[in-house]
Amino acid sequence: MRKIMMTPAKSILVGELPEGCKLCITGEKLVLFVSGLCPRDCFYCTLSGKRKDVDSAWANEQPINCDEDVLKEARLCQARGAGITGGEPLLPATIRKTLHYIALLKKTFDKEFHIHLYTSGIGMSEPVLTQLEDAGLDEIRFHLDIEKENTWSILEPALAHKFDVGVEIPCIPGTLEILKKMVLFLDSRDVKFINLNEFEFSEHQYEAMQKSGFIIADGALRQAKGSRELAQKILSFAANNCKNLSVHFCPSMLKDVYQYTNRIKRRAKSIKKPFETITEEGLLKKGVVFADIKELDFLPKSEMFERTEMNRIETSEKNARIAAKKGFKAAIVLELPTAEGFDIELEPLDAKAKKSQQ
Repeated sequence: MRKIMMTPAKSILVGELPEGCKLCITGEKLVLFVSGLCPRDCFYCTLSGKRKDVDSAWANEQPINCDEDVLKEARLCQARGAGITGGEPLLPATIRKTLHYIALLKKTFDKEFHIHLYTSGIGMSEPVLTQLEDAGLDEIRFHLDIEKENTWSILEPALAHKFDVGVEIPCIPGTLEILKKMVLFLDSRDVKFINLNEFEFSEHQYEAMQKSGFIIADGALRQAKGSRELAQKILSFAANNCKNLSVHFCPSMLKDVYQYTNRIKRRAKSIKKPFETITEEGLLKKGVVFADIKELDFLPKSEMFERTEMNRIETSEKNARIAAKKGFKAAIVLELPTAEGFDIELEPLDAKAKKSQQ
């Protein structure tokens, strides 16, 4: 029997953690969303309305309008790799964009910049696989249809190429027997790994999930009941029956507590102003004053930043408290350090602000 292990990120593993996952856990992967176009209509798809079926591209939370948007976001997050996702990155309408970004990132950051890609296999062909290999793709992950066993062989042509081949699917309660068949099939084909993502609800597919008979686990926020238990059974089965296939259960907590938090911490360090501090959660903490900068001549100019789009002056917590004592409307804020940065929390310092500032 092979060993079942707990990773430092609290995920569960038989075998070796995929290279792409190693960098995700540390927050060193850029999430490169090339397009929301996809012919499949999975009821559990978590894409938001502004991305689903929309042909737009994003680097993390940054809309992409030019190559520099991608490179800048990668630098701000100190990324050492990228995960290319969608939608479907290999569709005729998206493949050129996908290949362009792989080549761009490899050329800019060197061949060690690790790139993995998610696909259902739709749009894949031998010429496309060759182009992906030539562009420098390191790892391809197939989202196989668990209900259509006769389609699983779609990944076999990829095995003849230099990049690692794996599978990544949601761990859907009620699929124990077919999942056993899948891991045995993958092991027999020398597929490197399968990632089982914890099945979860989102606001966009909540109703569809309920209609399909799934419920949220007791005490959970969005995790589907039975998903973790199913993963544990598959890990045990694979430990006893698979020779080489690595099986990794990725709980939703890993994405929230490790992947996302570590990524925004890295970005926060890159964009932090001298008067801001970074919290344990990776948020930027600062003071703000709602006034014209000319009225704040009693504060050091070097410690003030005019945020015109938010009609406020950003400064240190100490300076905000000084301004509040002089009657200005001020607060302490916690800001999410993403491209769309917004306040997570705002704590007013003085309710008795000047009438002119209210």
